[in-house]
Amino acid sequence: MKGKARPPGAKKLAFSYPVPSFEGVTSPGPRILAQLFEWSFREVEQALPRLARTGYTHLQLSPVQKSLENGHWWGKYQPVDYRLIEGPLGTREDLMRLARATREHGLTLVVDVVLNHLAAAPFVRVERGRLREVDFPDFTVADFHPYAPIRDWSDERQVRNRWLFGGLPDLKTESPRVRTKLANHLRDLQCCGVGGFRLDSARHIPPADLAAILAEAGVAGLLVGEIADTSLATFAPYLSALPGVHYFDFPHLASLAACLRGERAMSSLLPENGAAPALPPQAAVRFLTNHDLVKGASSRSEGIRDERFHLPAAMHQLAETFLFGWGEGVPSVFVGEPGAGLYPPESPSLQAGISFFRRTHGLARQVWLSEEARLAWNLGDQACVFANRGGAFAGGCFPSTLPAGKYRDLLSGQMAEVAAGEIRLPLLAGARGYAFLRT
Repeated sequence: MKGKARPPGAKKLAFSYPVPSFEGVTSPGPRILAQLFEWSFREVEQALPRLARTGYTHLQLSPVQKSLENGHWWGKYQPVDYRLIEGPLGTREDLMRLARATREHGLTLVVDVVLNHLAAAPFVRVERGRLREVDFPDFTVADFHPYAPIRDWSDERQVRNRWLFGGLPDLKTESPRVRTKLANHLRDLQCCGVGGFRLDSARHIPPADLAAILAEAGVAGLLVGEIADTSLATFAPYLSALPGVHYFDFPHLASLAACLRGERAMSSLLPENGAAPALPPQAAVRFLTNHDLVKGASSRSEGIRDERFHLPAAMHQLAETFLFGWGEGVPSVFVGEPGAGLYPPESPSLQAGISFFRRTHGLARQVWLSEEARLAWNLGDQACVFANRGGAFAGGCFPSTLPAGKYRDLLSGQMAEVAAGEIRLPLLAGARGYAFLRT
């Protein structure tokens, strides 16, 4: 079968896996993830001082293993050899150097890993509906599920055991041999200094298989699974089988987007109303966009194109208010590609949001205004948030349990004051969010 040449000496590769050291890895607490999509290891290393100043705690890299080299971003999501760390992002030595530098800045590396499948043609040959041959240095035909594209996305067995996009060979993750190879990949990355993983296409791996792989690898740090669905029922078996894993909160993003498009009342976002599905806070990584959504918005053949996740541009700052002002979960920020990032690290609204989140994470939330177009809440005795989807707010007084004093919005600098059991709000613009922190 024609395909890429096998790496010289690939069959002779052997690794020993010492117990990884996580000295310097960010401890649990307020965690903020930056997705550095397509950033090379050297580009990340050069940006570390700025990223640390912005307030991130974890930096997510694109997949680093040897993959399909076709000049497209999605080629990195088609592995060829897990044993090799090489490609456009850099070498194994570059990754290890970056991990050391990252720890010196008090940050943690999170690597995107693809455990569900390997690369499509020309590395696989399917004839008459059967997988006949594969061209991977460390896998054989017996390591894959029989060729069968996913036809029915409501069928759990198809989603977890058939070939994604019709051509990506689905690994037989129930096989001990396959599990060990995938676990070795994770252990190898940990030995390079990686402190967490994004689990690509987690929905397509049975929960028990994924749990077994992670257990065999002895993974530590932040683990985030990708399940691109809005139904909480889809997440339920993963939340049960993998209690220590976080997941990107697609249900919350769809709920928030619907509110900001005016399709639902702002009050529907309150968990107690049960009208806006969202993951449990302890398992949620909240986000406003990611590489799949960005690519899907500009192409019909790449990424995820789904209007349920569309946030109106005019409401972006308000969306940030919910991302950083809810007091819970792990916020994830799509920084974008180097040189053309969606979020410059120095963005005032981003820095204000991160600063507010780090000061208020984990504080009890008390809602004191719940309307069609406005929502307001306190966070402990330190802060209050005012989210306004409607027009300009003329200001006014509301009953408040906050301690007397002045409270400053970190972005605009506007002040609110609490006295005699009331909070006095100033004139506030429409389609904006305000996060007032006690001065």
